[in-house]
Amino acid sequence: MKKSLIALIGLGLLVVSPSCKKGENDPALSLSSRKSRLAGEYNLDSWVSYTKTTDSDNNVVETTITLDNNDGTRVVKYTPDAGAISTETRNITVSKAAFSFTKDGTFVIEINTTTTWSEPGGGWIVDEYIYSVDETSTELGTWSFLGGESEEFKNKERVMMSVNMSEKTTQTTTETVYTDGSSDTSESDLFGDSDEYASGQYISVYNIDMLKGKEMVLKQDKTGEFSNSTTSGALTVTFTIMQEGNVELRLVE
Repeated sequence: MKKSLIALIGLGLLVVSPSCKKGENDPALSLSSRKSRLAGEYNLDSWVSYTKTTDSDNNVVETTITLDNNDGTRVVKYTPDAGAISTETRNITVSKAAFSFTKDGTFVIEINTTTTWSEPGGGWIVDEYIYSVDETSTELGTWSFLGGESEEFKNKERVMMSVNMSEKTTQTTTETVYTDGSSDTSESDLFGDSDEYASGQYISVYNIDMLKGKEMVLKQDKTGEFSNSTTSGALTVTFTIMQEGNVELRLVE
């Protein structure tokens, strides 16, 4: 009887084999597979990103986005090669940020935001313009783990997301505040756009820093170089943008 029981326990251990740690902050051991842990319904808990672009004319743009729960800011700092440095801050409110991943390798991302900011009106007739932009976006596509890459990445430490279809709507509300204290409000038309992509045409790759039962942290390196050339007669002009930065998303079920 003891021998049979030991054999049965051994069989059970083989069937329920633990999943090893992959991401930097993964649990050391998990009885769920990595695919099972990633699949689920998530909401955005936080979003932190920083990008710095430098163009061929040595103009620098730094963009910092910080979202915590449902509120945050987008700060853009302009440092031109010649001229004054300027900074623009916009407030962001998130009404929906849902991420759905299925075990069969599909995903849906739905994000609805409202961005607000103000600009001076000159002070003669108009004192201030207050803008509010409502945006909705939906992306559908497929996801898959990437294999290991030398000593830099482990197997299944990165996830690739390929967008098949995207939809977006934008509407802007403008409040004009006059110097006499009165104001009026105008609303733009609702602008909508949708695109379809071939497989692999529009992809994003994220490093999975943490993948627990109810929480996932995704990181992305934004470093790269982008060039655009235009030709007129015998003259070809190339405009280059150098970019550096990173993104971190924290998703919770």
